[in-house]
Amino acid sequence: MSSTPPGWDAAPADYPSYCSAEDALFLLQMINRCIQAEEEPQVKEILESLRSLLGYKHLYFLLVELNEEGLLLEKSEFSIDWPVTEFHAGQSRGLEHKDPVFSVLANLEFQHHYWNLLAFEYGADPQWVAAALQAGLNEGYAVRTYTHNKKEFSQIDLSGGFLFERRTEFILDTIKPHIHKAYTLIRQKRDLSLLEERERLILQLLQKGMNRRMIAEELGISESRTQQLMNKIYTKLDAHNAPHAVAISLSRGLIDFA
Repeated sequence: MSSTPPGWDAAPADYPSYCSAEDALFLLQMINRCIQAEEEPQVKEILESLRSLLGYKHLYFLLVELNEEGLLLEKSEFSIDWPVTEFHAGQSRGLEHKDPVFSVLANLEFQHHYWNLLAFEYGADPQWVAAALQAGLNEGYAVRTYTHNKKEFSQIDLSGGFLFERRTEFILDTIKPHIHKAYTLIRQKRDLSLLEERERLILQLLQKGMNRRMIAEELGISESRTQQLMNKIYTKLDAHNAPHAVAISLSRGLIDFA
């Protein structure tokens, strides 16, 4: 009995031999799901399907934005059956992660990394590696997708599964940019709905270098009311101060460059 999906006579002649017709069809379906995704749960379902397709036990997804100095600006993350263990390394720019590969390799712009090479190539702390292995974080693979300016990247980690094979790398390379784009577009849409028109105006004025008094005069409101609105903006964006709020807004496309 043929294992070729309905409508497929055979795998395309120029398709890699390690990628079956079933894999090819599944990838096309996943890419289409990425294009149509409108909510975070839909992206998580795609990642769950990816984990199952590749036969790994754990999956971890991370989206990171960095400022001009390469320091953390924003992060989003979610996981599927990831062991609840905390890891921390000095190289991780202050991020506490459940992902030892990210923590050790945070400063490196790698595209692919096989987990079992971690301790040997980069000299990670032996006790730390032992804790990761005890949690089941072994026989894994990590891939990253960067934006053109290198200030944003997403990372997909798979662990606790089969030995890495060429098929794994091909599937991850094919799908990772689509997952990255789907999640960033969903987040941008969500963020745009968070801010009211006046709050965006305040951010534009902050970008121009105006202080609280100047903004109050521009809007014809009191300084105390202006501060209330600014505090509300900080809360919505999870920002520490005005420069941080402006940086987040610019990086997410919530306001335009002045």
